[in-house]
Amino acid sequence: MNPLIMYIENFIPKRERSYMVALADEYYERSRVTSEDNMSATSDHRTSQSAFIYFDPVANCIRKRAADFQGGVPMDHMEELQAVKYHVGKQFKNHYDWGPTDSNPRISTFFVYAACDQSMEESTNSTQGANAQANRNLRLTTCEGGATNFPDYEVEIPTSWCDVVDCRDEDQLGGVSFRAIPGNAVFWSNVYPNGSYHMGTMHAGVPIKSGTKVGLNIWTRRNPFDAETDAPWSKDQDAKLAKESEAEMPTDSEAASIQGSDREPTDESSNK
Repeated sequence: MNPLIMYIENFIPKRERSYMVALADEYYERSRVTSEDNMSATSDHRTSQSAFIYFDPVANCIRKRAADFQGGVPMDHMEELQAVKYHVGKQFKNHYDWGPTDSNPRISTFFVYAACDQSMEESTNSTQGANAQANRNLRLTTCEGGATNFPDYEVEIPTSWCDVVDCRDEDQLGGVSFRAIPGNAVFWSNVYPNGSYHMGTMHAGVPIKSGTKVGLNIWTRRNPFDAETDAPWSKDQDAKLAKESEAEMPTDSEAASIQGSDREPTDESSNK
């Protein structure tokens, strides 16, 4: 049986995306992986950069949206939002978001595509005039690669889904690969209804071929989340980020302006 996976269009509006990308940018560090003994270390298995976002009302609004999507999960079950950045060639190879020894496992995951852009520095051709400007605009709004792949997901993909799913699978990854379209999100349940772990949730962040991808991880725990118990490795390395983030959080009026902005194309999320 396949796990529950949902592709959600327009989960996060443009102003929230821009705000989160800018907020996280100065806090990135090399991403880590967690071992069975709940220790963390850098690894070639995961080559992105990441940053947890603390005490920010816009981030909390996004977390609340994820909780409401799941039927009103209590907010104390939600981890702090984690931003992740992938440059060209960076990836997160096949992995699970849970571990067999977890005492308080992540029962669900949202991965939100905040950005997938080309940089101006990648302009190398000699095209001039209007064509050059068009090419620059394209580079600023699209990237190649960076899909979220579930290699063991068995499904016949209808052609109507090819705008959000990589139907061609040129890299022969198998399963299903969801395209990194800014504003959209992938949600999946990591467990069966009886609470046991679902092996079909193995997934990967496919390498970026050109451009830069920024995503937001939103994890829900089975029980109330306690960083000191459930993620002791995060306590020291993120203390400085927490303090700085709290000091720089926007005012209530600024947060309201960001949250009340132009969701695209409507104010309602849809899912496929």
